[in-house]
Amino acid sequence: MDPMQVIKRDGEHQPFDRAKLRAGMLRAAHKRPVDPADVEAIADRIEAAVEAAGGELAARRIGQMCLDGLRQLDRVSYLQFASVYKEFADVDDVQAELAELGAEPLAGSVGGAREDAEVPPNAA
Repeated sequence: MDPMQVIKRDGEHQPFDRAKLRAGMLRAAHKRPVDPADVEAIADRIEAAVEAAGGELAARRIGQMCLDGLRQLDRVSYLQFASVYKEFADVDDVQAELAELGAEPLAGSVGGAREDAEVPPNAA
């Protein structure tokens, strides 16, 4: 059987690299309550999807499968992976992704200070 291939956005074919895929998801989940076995399960599903597609799958589809899997495990890991995968340019991109997740905007973000924030007693 021919090695599995990833079809990049520019049409180039690259070998499917499960270790690279797994490492990217684990990097996004670093210091998060994500079991590495769950990341392995996502990688298993993706590898099976590549095989089922005849050994070739678009990088865009693989990336979306990573995002879908991480979103179910941990929203922060999802957001960290999305920030690299979707190439967020600024905080507006992050806010838009949070809105898509159905999450509240980041309190105290660049957009303004929180009205309900307390000032520490020694801050004056």
